[in-house]
Amino acid sequence: MRKGIDDGDPMILDTMPAPWAGCSIREIFGRIPSSRELDLYERAYSDAYWSEIERACDAALELSS
Repeated sequence: MRKGIDDGDPMILDTMPAPWAGCSIREIFGRIPSSRELDLYERAYSDAYWSEIERACDAALELSS
């Protein structure tokens, strides 16, 4: 998985769940956000998601060595 992330493999990158899976955008923001706010939220969600996946992959690889 880590190689797929590093290589930008769409089969891996398409596994990220939607930032609002299980919630409506209104539930997350408490209102309808502007497109700029929505863009910032999506970018922050994506960055945090992949950072955590990379951390978990690195930890698993470290344990297996």
